[in-house]
Amino acid sequence: MARRIVDLTQPLAPDGADESFSVREYERPRSGHGVFHRVDMETTVGTHVVTSRRYLASGYSLSEAPIDRFFGEGVVVRLAASNGATEITQMDLDEAAGDRLRRDDIAVLALAREASGGARLSVFASQWLWDKGVKMLVLDERIAIGSSPSWNEERTVLTSLFANEIPVVRGATNTDQLSDERFAVMALPMRIEGVEAWPVRVVALDPGEPPSEEPPPARVAADEEPATAPDAEASEADTPDVSGAAAAAPDAEVSEGDEPRVEPPTAAAETTATEATATGDAEQEQDSPTAEKRTGDATDAEPVSAEASESEGDTVGTDDSDESAPEAADAKAADDVSDAESESSRQSG
Repeated sequence: MARRIVDLTQPLAPDGADESFSVREYERPRSGHGVFHRVDMETTVGTHVVTSRRYLASGYSLSEAPIDRFFGEGVVVRLAASNGATEITQMDLDEAAGDRLRRDDIAVLALAREASGGARLSVFASQWLWDKGVKMLVLDERIAIGSSPSWNEERTVLTSLFANEIPVVRGATNTDQLSDERFAVMALPMRIEGVEAWPVRVVALDPGEPPSEEPPPARVAADEEPATAPDAEASEADTPDVSGAAAAAPDAEVSEGDEPRVEPPTAAAETTATEATATGDAEQEQDSPTAEKRTGDATDAEPVSAEASESEGDTVGTDDSDESAPEAADAKAADDVSDAESESSRQSG
């Protein structure tokens, strides 16, 4: 599993303003004019660890402290803080740590990322920590020790921790970069005999994501796209292939685009009636011996034409055009036969 390296150590800058830490650079002619430094400092500068030798005569120094106390698994415990120095209580630690803190863990006490003030570790909070079995305590640089800024308060709190062989790292930074996952942490001091404190390099190997980085907003839009993609594919699958239908049926393109013109029913009925009338006239002319004379007689033909036209006019525009057309043709044929018989009677008389 990949882990992030989070450096929780303050940088030390020897600017000369702080008398507790000074650095002098010099050369040694007999060493090839190499550059060397002489450091003058107190053991509690920067991020440092304090052992029980400070307040307990029987306490251990750096060289005597068990090495496994300075590295192990750690958990960050984030605490709220107001503009003033809030006292950290047992209830605060219990709510912040919960069941994540186990025996022989390294507890990293930090303030909430939005906190603008500081906090102070009370003696009751220190008793809660050693009761949990913490083997080393790392304090954020904004967390002081003691309910009030006095040596007596600090000594009371530290003594309760040292009595349970819990070293304390003070002045840690970059705690806002730690995740809520369990991580490996180490703060190894130099092995110096008789010295109770020393600056340390505190490093955490965090498997979680940095809390300061927000998740990319494009991720939410990318998750929504697959939800709509199947619908789009289904819609495309359900849509008939127009090009394939046009290839299978050549008339499909015509029916979809320009629809073919359909003659109205009245025009078809009128055409049928006219053709039936003409057919009846032709048959009568062939059967009647006086067809030529009847055709030239305009007086006898006009009434017949008027009746046929009236019959055709009544047929057009009605729903029974197909039935009335044959009846009109039969009536006209009967009239023609009567006229032919009358004419034959006149001629024979």
